Amino acid sequence: MATTKRKILYFDIKNKILFDVMDFEFYRNFITVAETGNLTAAANKLSLAQPALSNQIKTLERHYGVKLMETSRGRHNISLTEAGVDFLTKARLICEQEENITIDMQNYKQETNGKLRFAVSYGVVPIFLKNYLQPFSKLYPKINFQLLEIPANEQITAIRNNTADFAYANAPMPNMENCTCKKLDWENFYVVYKKKNNINFQPKQTLHLTDLKNIPISTTYGCYTLLRELCKKYNFVPKIAFISNNGNTGIQFAENGNSVAIASNSCCQFLPPQLEKVLIKDKDFKFEQTLFWSNLHGQNNAAKLFLKFIGE
Repeated sequence: MATTKRKILYFDIKNKILFDVMDFEFYRNFITVAETGNLTAAANKLSLAQPALSNQIKTLERHYGVKLMETSRGRHNISLTEAGVDFLTKARLICEQEENITIDMQNYKQETNGKLRFAVSYGVVPIFLKNYLQPFSKLYPKINFQLLEIPANEQITAIRNNTADFAYANAPMPNMENCTCKKLDWENFYVVYKKKNNINFQPKQTLHLTDLKNIPISTTYGCYTLLRELCKKYNFVPKIAFISNNGNTGIQFAENGNSVAIASNSCCQFLPPQLEKVLIKDKDFKFEQTLFWSNLHGQNNAAKLFLKFIGE
């Protein structure tokens, strides 16, 4: 996004006046110098005169009372001091927060009722966009959306830490205190396998969990929890060859023909030609995609509108 100059103002209690301390551009330009490693190259990138950029760095150093950068004698290459390394991390956070504040305030100015932040499971983003977010955005085109693709366990953390307003999971969810869960679409499981595989796996048109006994399996952590419990009923333990957070990764691993992948329907809609899929016929081996949110954090108008949309 385009940057504009914004001043950080401090209030002097003794003199009861506001005075300029630093320009946000000083922090942004410091980051550019640190990442470039050369004053001249950074000045060219920023379209600034090199002496002016050098003075900005000196202003920062005077203000904080520490040396942030060392310049090679006779050259314009720079290296960060120990304080400079720490300052770089904090400067990035300052600029990131300032940009978030700007976006939020622009939303209010445009009467968009803020923004909505979603944490969505890998593999179900296309379904979530098509069935929910895109239709909702047509009704409210000025609302700003942010989306993170993360596994279910990280979604729970994001909701509890209030870094996401809603989470959309395609894995069985535990009972969570202080959260509301709304069941949405059913997810069935498929076995995905290479046609010419190395494990002599040639399934019939109907497949039961017992047909996977002693078959190497690639799957996800969320799926494995349910798979293990169901296999107990049939007196065997699933043979796991590969496990990850992402169902698509398990499918890719099964392409070598040394295992089969168990993946939800949303993860195996578009398969490469060398792979086939077959539905697992077990009434208990499925789960509902879940939308959940915290009861502890207040909801803005956009969140209330989205819940109304989901309910309808």
